[in-house]
Amino acid sequence: LAVFGDSLLIIKQVTDEYQVKDEKLIPYKRMVDSLRSYFRLISFDQTPRI
Repeated sequence: LAVFGDSLLIIKQVTDEYQVKDEKLIPYKRMVDSLRSYFRLISFDQTPRI
């Protein structure tokens, strides 16, 4: 699975390079973590905003 996003902060948070500090985002991070086990390989890549 390839996941693309334009927010480097979010990409770094879901790859555990940065800690999620915003309380509103913690449930989303937990959901991403729980869904990871369903995929053999996942890549998260940041794409520039146009």
